[in-house]
Amino acid sequence: MNADRLEFQNVRPVALVPVTVALIAAALLITAGGTTFGDNGWWAFGFLTYVPMALRWLAGALIVLASVPFAYGWWRPLRRLVIPWWAALPTALAAFWVFRERTWHGDALYKVDLLTKQPLQANPYVWKEPLDSLLEYALSGLVQPVGLGPDVAIALMSVAAGGVFVLATWAAATWLAGSTLRRLVIYTALLAGGTSLLWFGHVENYSWSTAMAFATLALAVGYLGGRAPLWAVAVAGGTAVSFHPQAAFILPALLVLLRRDRWPRQVVTLVLGGLVVPLLTAGVFWWLKVPPPGLDGGFAGDPQLFWTPMQALAPAQLAEALQNLWLIAPLWPLWIG
Repeated sequence: MNADRLEFQNVRPVALVPVTVALIAAALLITAGGTTFGDNGWWAFGFLTYVPMALRWLAGALIVLASVPFAYGWWRPLRRLVIPWWAALPTALAAFWVFRERTWHGDALYKVDLLTKQPLQANPYVWKEPLDSLLEYALSGLVQPVGLGPDVAIALMSVAAGGVFVLATWAAATWLAGSTLRRLVIYTALLAGGTSLLWFGHVENYSWSTAMAFATLALAVGYLGGRAPLWAVAVAGGTAVSFHPQAAFILPALLVLLRRDRWPRQVVTLVLGGLVVPLLTAGVFWWLKVPPPGLDGGFAGDPQLFWTPMQALAPAQLAEALQNLWLIAPLWPLWIG
């Protein structure tokens, strides 16, 4: 009787925060972000309507159950589980390719048409994703002799970008978490996010820029812990921007790396390292006689590159931004470590 009472007293009470988060996550999963009830406001979860309702209920129940302290003991055996990167990487690459997407999204059809019919010099959009375009044309030329089209070349690049993301995830988890269980949680949280859709043969422009943007942040974490050099952070950031300028929005975050006693040298390292790949890409474009980007009527056909403050801070726009962050760069799970 006393032993039972002592065991009951040692049971941790229900933790409010993880259970609340789990309930919200389960609700989003089961209702597909409200789409089941006709609410399309949270469209980022709408794809879950294709998952059978019974399976959604089962997954939601498991999420809630895993958040209750009574179930924490079930996870203890996982603390001894070791998943080496050299085993995870080929497994992930094979999964990305075997289960690659069969439906094109966004500008995929137009992109493949341009790669098929227009040379690099005549493509009006190459300056929007310069390094991405350069590698797509090069790889398309390599696979053409064996009867494969540009869509296969882009899919291969997407899978390769997924490999970079997996390696960056392993590095970030190793640097952030000491226990194997916490690393496993970070692996799962990052690889199960919407970002992973970009690695399954995604025929678009954003796989490599997203992968390199995350690699930049992972290397920044490593630099703060003394495990990665600053020049690697800079080169990765410059490479991400070379793939697509949208990655430039992560660069201000690198200011947290600066230290009062050595910030001038750090700034020089970041600037010079960040310029290496963009300058090399521009140099190759010049060598290939690619016309400079047209600035009449905007940049490469876009009349407005940035929103006004009123446009950017509108409630509807903030909701859209939140969902895009969930799909493209769900970095919030890093706090788990």
